[in-house]
Amino acid sequence: MPKIEYPPYKYVGYPKVKYHATHDPVTVESSEEEEYLDKDEWKDSPEDHGIITHPSKEQQMKTKLGFNFEELKEKKKAEKSAALKRLTAKEAQNVKEVVEETEEETEEQESEAPKKKNRR
Repeated sequence: MPKIEYPPYKYVGYPKVKYHATHDPVTVESSEEEEYLDKDEWKDSPEDHGIITHPSKEQQMKTKLGFNFEELKEKKKAEKSAALKRLTAKEAQNVKEVVEETEEETEEQESEAPKKKNRR
């Protein structure tokens, strides 16, 4: 089978589609045609006009569920962080109590030590 040789790829920017916020898309065949269009009104993508052609997963979930999925994730993250801080504060209190109990026990042992020496 003979090998097919292709010419090197050369990017050709035209034809391309230009989008307007209120008019149907237009296909331009050259840079001259593109220059004829007002650059402030005709864009390379409908997204440049804020038009959603296909909603993201988060946008679909918001529409479907009636709330913003990203906001829910942020809220859960904040709740988890607050719970962790509360847990950390509780743990710190527990550690403080254990340290105080240990200090009391140590003081008791030290006060009993001279008594034992005197008994010998």
